[in-house]
Amino acid sequence: MTAIRSFAELDEDAELLWLAGFAVAADGGWIVRAVTRGLITGKLRQHLLPIGLLPLLAPGRCFVGGRPAHTAQRGGLETIGIDDVGAGEEVTSDVVPPEMIGADGRKRGVQRLLRYRWNGLDVLVPCIELVRYLFIHNKTMANALMRPGGLMELCRPEQPGFHPHLHLHFTGRMPLSALKPTFVTEFAWTAVDPEGRRSWDSVAELSTGKPYVLLRPLRIGPSTWMVRAIRSEGMLLVLELLHATGRKHPCDTLRYSHPSVRKTTASFNPNIAVEPGSPPTPRPSREVIDYVVDDGDRSTRTDVHQSALLLLCHKIWNGITVCCRGGIHASFREAVWSPWRCKRHRITVFGVCRASGFNFGSR
Repeated sequence: MTAIRSFAELDEDAELLWLAGFAVAADGGWIVRAVTRGLITGKLRQHLLPIGLLPLLAPGRCFVGGRPAHTAQRGGLETIGIDDVGAGEEVTSDVVPPEMIGADGRKRGVQRLLRYRWNGLDVLVPCIELVRYLFIHNKTMANALMRPGGLMELCRPEQPGFHPHLHLHFTGRMPLSALKPTFVTEFAWTAVDPEGRRSWDSVAELSTGKPYVLLRPLRIGPSTWMVRAIRSEGMLLVLELLHATGRKHPCDTLRYSHPSVRKTTASFNPNIAVEPGSPPTPRPSREVIDYVVDDGDRSTRTDVHQSALLLLCHKIWNGITVCCRGGIHASFREAVWSPWRCKRHRITVFGVCRASGFNFGSR
């Protein structure tokens, strides 16, 4: 993974302590203020980082040579219940004991958090972490967050509300490599679900020009959260939100397309059922149908880097159906093959097919 230059230039490895809001850089781009603490000296430093790095910036995580470490410095895993996410009380970071932040007794009462009650504890959730979990799935979404009309630059607008059959028409500004089933499902909720879109729009509306990040919380619940958090004196401070239930998808069938893939169609059921205590990676409720149609014109070139992967045709394992030939390597969990041409269906097939009910990958 690429190193964060500002962290790599430190003379020691560091822990990310806190995120302190957004600001506009001299070139007009958005930056995020990050505070780190040296793992050897304990020295605090502030960094002005491009907002596109936000997916990597979870408080408590360590950076070695500027690269995110595999383990966190602070916080343990907790599973908590939130009755109504929208009922969170807005408070400032002044309510957080300094020792929970690790800031050597320094108190900062500017940043915004949402406070909930759970099992006799005050659960404190930084608004910027809720934004990170809900919306910042990659660099592209981070860069669009504070830009007026940012979502419409990535996908043709759709009327917010429920659509039995939703088709997302992504634009060339959306990297094709990002269009995996999990991300497309999250994007559909953000762009089309009324609660998701309302909350997304509120971030720029309430945070622009402010030294903190704020959003209108979602009216969903009950919701089960898996978090990395710190407990102290009747409080639980959420450092990183890993998984949350309770959201409803805005369609029964979701299709998407991208201008760089000729005649590409993808269709799947986005409704994901995750039981409390299950792993944070959501699991699809049925197979993903994602294929390239080749009209037989030899002048048509197929982009081998596209996300189009498989055609469901012949059943092989646990409900998976694939159009295959002798070179296939199969197991219970997945089937992998090299690119080849199916003359019967006039298509070229590439990639990896994973069994129904198994993970496609994490956020």
